[in-house]
Amino acid sequence: MLAEKKLGGVLINSQHNFAWITAGKHNGIDLSRENGAASILIRNDGKKFVLANGIEMPRMLEEEISADDFEPIDFAWEDEKISSEFLTKKAQTLLQNGDALGADLFLNAQTPIVEGDIANCRYELTKPEIERFRKLGKDAGETFNEIIESLKIGESEIEIARKTQNALAAKNINSIVNLAAADERIQRFRHLIPTEKTLGKSFNDRRLRPKKRFNCFTYASYL
Repeated sequence: MLAEKKLGGVLINSQHNFAWITAGKHNGIDLSRENGAASILIRNDGKKFVLANGIEMPRMLEEEISADDFEPIDFAWEDEKISSEFLTKKAQTLLQNGDALGADLFLNAQTPIVEGDIANCRYELTKPEIERFRKLGKDAGETFNEIIESLKIGESEIEIARKTQNALAAKNINSIVNLAAADERIQRFRHLIPTEKTLGKSFNDRRLRPKKRFNCFTYASYL
């Protein structure tokens, strides 16, 4: 991708791409935002760096990634706040021969966004990624079966969604999207945000198809 785009490197800061390039690690603090507290720079010769301020770097190296895999480049947090171009200029000094830099998020007008190209790279799963997906599906499926067996008439969709989230978290699974619906809501809406509606008596009627009694969906990843 770097060769095709004629880039000397790409700076990865979004939480989802950071998790992808580090095989499931996290750079997020505020999970409501797309960007994270640390960035990964991949150079066109395969060299990898992690860039973070001096507050975040110690935890990154101790709990998330290894300095053996990513060379740490830290800086004062005050410097990062001074200019929107500080991070890209810092990354630019690590490139060879003044090569161009790309990024997965908008950082400034001078740095092209190549998120679409990075996404194309993500779509081609490696063998370890396929194995992790299969294990995630197995663990999540077993958890859902346990939850369904434990449901009781009168429980609200919100209570069930919270129960599902807690059960998944106990297996180190983060439920990023958590949908739940009972009875007629299943037929009326596609994205079933949990409400105070409760499970009705039809939930115990085995003559009805499962999708007419209760529906629950989650989009998850390992913590």
